[in-house]
Amino acid sequence: MATTIDRFSESVGLIYEASLEPQLWPVVLKALCDELDASKGHIMYFSKYDQKFSFTSGYGFNPYSLNLGVDQMKRCVAEDPVYLYGTKHSNEVFSDRRAIDPRTLQTSEMQTRLRGPMGIDQLLTVVIDDGLDEFSVLGVYREATQPHFDGDDELWLARYVPHIKRATTIHKEFISAARFDAIEETVLDSLRTPLLIVDEHLNTAYCNSEARAVMADSGSLSIEDSRLRCATEVDDERLRSVIASAFAEGDVDTRRNAVKIGGEHGRSRLVLVVNRLQVQKLDEMRQYLPVTEEHFTATIPTRRTVLVTLCDPAAYRLGAVEVLQDTFGLTPAESELVDCLADDLSLKEASELLGRSVGTARVQLNSVFAKTDTHRQSTLIKLVMSIPG
Repeated sequence: MATTIDRFSESVGLIYEASLEPQLWPVVLKALCDELDASKGHIMYFSKYDQKFSFTSGYGFNPYSLNLGVDQMKRCVAEDPVYLYGTKHSNEVFSDRRAIDPRTLQTSEMQTRLRGPMGIDQLLTVVIDDGLDEFSVLGVYREATQPHFDGDDELWLARYVPHIKRATTIHKEFISAARFDAIEETVLDSLRTPLLIVDEHLNTAYCNSEARAVMADSGSLSIEDSRLRCATEVDDERLRSVIASAFAEGDVDTRRNAVKIGGEHGRSRLVLVVNRLQVQKLDEMRQYLPVTEEHFTATIPTRRTVLVTLCDPAAYRLGAVEVLQDTFGLTPAESELVDCLADDLSLKEASELLGRSVGTARVQLNSVFAKTDTHRQSTLIKLVMSIPG
């Protein structure tokens, strides 16, 4: 297993090429297998939170031929003793014979359902934690007739780990950015409307310059380590709840919602209008490259995202109510009620302020719902706050 400097440099170069050209990962895996006298290789990204894949690629075998369901595959990985050891010893290269009890390994569902049928017997693995939301799991494999991986093999692969770690970080950021390549960033950044795109864990995939300015002025919202954060835990929880509701199944209204934050300790109040973006389905891409053995690459977008529009209630509400009045034919009384509701008053509080009975206010609200084709106060306020004044 002699590795020259030239060969090492060539493999490192391939690793970084694959960071931006994911179809090259089988080529990288083939190079690693050739140097380690292994017959198969695999890399995948597996979420730390919800047991989802976002990317997987392999050389020398094709797990799709086993016709395992997605849930079966996720369970195999989540309960795999190799994966569990790797997550507790992240960034450490280890052989299965050194780190895992052979009886535990051989009886695992991963071994009986996937590795065994694929002829995988000897494993050399590293679970890389690059600080993002997914572990990068890389393994090279030998068959039962081949020698076991030893300490020299572990040291050899460990030399590549820093480069693989940087490359997978670049690749994950590239995947995240590529999901929005249909949206012209130059156009979004030129809009006067403050916009962000965040995922279900509040990771920020996009934030235009107007949104950055509004957040800086308000003090109620910020981005820390690429994650959207409110100034208080209460507001943080409210925002998480609204975003979670955007992904509720079977209810169109919950996919569009609004939440008001801030207003304490001198911070400006903001309304965050949340719109669910389309959840992307499995997008499997088989790449056929000039390598001699069977291989596969699949990109599987899993992150669910929402479009967040930031609104200053004082600047937006008055003009928006006037627009609704002109567009949907609201009466002056209905417009006054909408204005109060947009100021975070309850229906009872709004009726008292306007000198009307709750029954009258409810009739007027139902009329507004019918005219604006909304069905809930939250959806109506979202509509109000999403119209610039």
